[in-house]
Amino acid sequence: MNLRYWTAPFLPKNGLMLDQNMKILIVSYDVRAASLAASYRARKFCKYLSLKGFDVVVLAAHSDPSLGGDDLQGCTLVQVDDNSRRGKFRFITTRIFGLPDPSIYWLKSIKALLKRRPGTFSDVDVIFVTSPPHGIQKVGLFLSEILRKPLVADFRDDFVTNHRIKWITPIHKISATILEKSVVASSKYTIANTDAVRARLAGRHGPHSDKVVTIPNGFDFDDNKWKSNNKENTSGCITYVGGAYGGFAVQAMECIAKQIAAHGRQKKWRIVTAGPGNWSVSEEYQFWHHYGLVDVNTAARLVGTSGCLILLMPPGEQEPSGTVPLKAYQYLASERPIVFFGERGSTTDLLSQFPGTFSFEREKIETIVDWFDANEKDFNRCYPRVEGFQYDFSLLTDSLAGLMRD
Repeated sequence: MNLRYWTAPFLPKNGLMLDQNMKILIVSYDVRAASLAASYRARKFCKYLSLKGFDVVVLAAHSDPSLGGDDLQGCTLVQVDDNSRRGKFRFITTRIFGLPDPSIYWLKSIKALLKRRPGTFSDVDVIFVTSPPHGIQKVGLFLSEILRKPLVADFRDDFVTNHRIKWITPIHKISATILEKSVVASSKYTIANTDAVRARLAGRHGPHSDKVVTIPNGFDFDDNKWKSNNKENTSGCITYVGGAYGGFAVQAMECIAKQIAAHGRQKKWRIVTAGPGNWSVSEEYQFWHHYGLVDVNTAARLVGTSGCLILLMPPGEQEPSGTVPLKAYQYLASERPIVFFGERGSTTDLLSQFPGTFSFEREKIETIVDWFDANEKDFNRCYPRVEGFQYDFSLLTDSLAGLMRD
């Protein structure tokens, strides 16, 4: 079966039939709004499943006191703290002995909860586990077995063949391979967030390949309410909103700033950046303003007032890449020009579906201002992308709900 998320193939022709009695347990290690990309997918599925009439219970190790913001309103939160990594000694030992990763120790706390309150999740109809950390997939296997309920496993990133995971020992990778095999074999469906990752999972687990499907990441238009009031000047504004990627994003934007200064283009181009990490902008770049970590509304304003959005893939990606930065979907929804630097693969495939997107190898950053000057007509404008936007999280949730009801 080749599930394509935008067709929601498991839904009736007259739309999603709400089942007020269906109860879904969503297991996510982190649902804090402040965790940004680490919790975004989980929170949006929680939000829209609840809005569509499902009874949603959220099991998490980390959450906001306010239930993670508006996204979890209407959901029941069960927070089970993961105490295994408190203290320096425990942090080190859990990294060494946690197979395949330290999050596996969270299962101990969950077992302790069920020993005290054995009926906590007894009335759920389906279990949905979204990772990383991928060790929590063992929580799904455990709950599925004791509750005798179907499991839907969601891999937001590749697991065993993820080249960005640094396995401490070969035993850790062997443990990961065993866990992945068990999850794919035991789950009702296994979800990947790109077709490239889905193909890898299906290829490794041939007998169960028909159960491996794609539901990508997306964007919640409720996070972009500001857009309709956009009246700010976007002229010459080069914007990056996102993480520092271990300093790579800082270096990339500094490279662009140096070119602007060297070419005497300070009056033509300006730089705006926002996001966590160690950003120290030199005082000589008066045309560069860094906002630091900002809230959702401010991020939407900065993206929506950009003349050109910079999208970065950090070094180390293997081509063809199976990764799409979560920020790509907000950028697309803003209808602003996007300039991407990185390997070809899932991100370039996504961007190529839409107008006003430009993709380059990472090395192009070193001369990109010359290209900006030569192609200025392509910036400071909007490109129509929102109508029929298939990466709307409300629509993606319809596909997930269809899997659960199948």
